[in-house]
Amino acid sequence: MKKYILFLLLFALSGNISTAAAPQVSEEILHETQVKFKPIYPEVPKTWRAVTKTNKTFYIISYFSSDDDFILGLVEQNSDDKKMDSSKSPPTASTYTLNSITYHYYPYVDETKGGALYWIDHGIYFNMDSHKLTKETMIKLAQTIKK
Repeated sequence: MKKYILFLLLFALSGNISTAAAPQVSEEILHETQVKFKPIYPEVPKTWRAVTKTNKTFYIISYFSSDDDFILGLVEQNSDDKKMDSSKSPPTASTYTLNSITYHYYPYVDETKGGALYWIDHGIYFNMDSHKLTKETMIKLAQTIKK
């Protein structure tokens, strides 16, 4: 199951899957650049296990419970000239600005928990997703990520 989820994340990042709920991210340059930083980890419960996959242009950090249940996925890559545009977001989407960082949250349809959270901070584009955590928990975790 873990390999399947990681495969889906990698496949989605390659541009072969599009999600209607994701914010529009525009880029001034069309090429991906090599990651210019080391992976940055949120402060999570000690019982969670992290698995980090490294690619030339991004990191995928997956978190699992002690019984190997997938809890949270986090993708980190250079933001370069990316700009977040939530003007075409669905009505269920929400935007929050906390400590001068704008977070874009897109809940999963027909689920009580879970969604995707996107933001840019210090030149890094973050994409967090979970089917198990609430929006509030995801935003709290995102705020613990410090460069």
